[in-house]
Amino acid sequence: MSEKISRRKALQWLAGGLVSTLCVASGLDATLLEPYQVEIVPQPLALPQECCGWRGKRLAHISDLHFGGYYTLEQAQVVLNRMRDLNPDVVMMTGDYLTRGGNIAQALSDLHEFLPELAKTFPVYAVRGNHDYGPERQRLLDIFRQSGVHLLDNQWETFSLGGEELIIAGSGSLLAHWSGVRELAEAIPADKPAILLIHEPDGADYSAYLGRFFLQLSGHSHGGQVRLPLLGALFLPELGRRYPLGLYRVGEMWLYTNRGLGTTTLPVRFRCLPEITLFELT
Repeated sequence: MSEKISRRKALQWLAGGLVSTLCVASGLDATLLEPYQVEIVPQPLALPQECCGWRGKRLAHISDLHFGGYYTLEQAQVVLNRMRDLNPDVVMMTGDYLTRGGNIAQALSDLHEFLPELAKTFPVYAVRGNHDYGPERQRLLDIFRQSGVHLLDNQWETFSLGGEELIIAGSGSLLAHWSGVRELAEAIPADKPAILLIHEPDGADYSAYLGRFFLQLSGHSHGGQVRLPLLGALFLPELGRRYPLGLYRVGEMWLYTNRGLGTTTLPVRFRCLPEITLFELT
């Protein structure tokens, strides 16, 4: 009997040790590895017939840097170098460049260095996220204006590539109550295809209902940051729960939710790598 008990205890200790080792390994991976392992996600995207001149072109999408929190200028420089290697035809950014409650002065300084380098290399279009509407709003707008990035605050611009014109429309944050998606849809020319940049993905049902955009690009959710097998994301923010990551078909409109580059609350990612999306237009 004592031999059986000791054997059982040994197995229990072994199982406990394996579980503890897995937990420690997962914790180290989530804090020391995954937040710094930027994944390039190739994403084929079928264009409307009017955009045949864009076939073969590439569009890069990044989101949620969250400077002033745990994300550093060194990490952003790595992303910039990866982007140079990818050499997209245009870059889209969908908000949360700052971290509410973080070091805003440091965030603005980092952004002031990063954005001009990005805009010097590529045409860049951007919108703000819900973290980007604090008292430092004017300083943030000045940095964007000086950088050469096209910041669209409920505005639209025409972008030409491959002999075809495309409308790039940018709406403010839904959570910050700065969004004017309906007004944008009514204002843009009806004879040109349009992309909508908006921070929160769950507004896609309304964007699709308006029937004016063939693609919406969003961020905000971070993909959940921590995604467990079978369970999925442990936490998703408001307006980032219905369409938390990846490509969706919403009515007649495509939606893509980027997992973001930075983190909030905790500098942790598990089974949810930072992302640069590279749309390959077909």
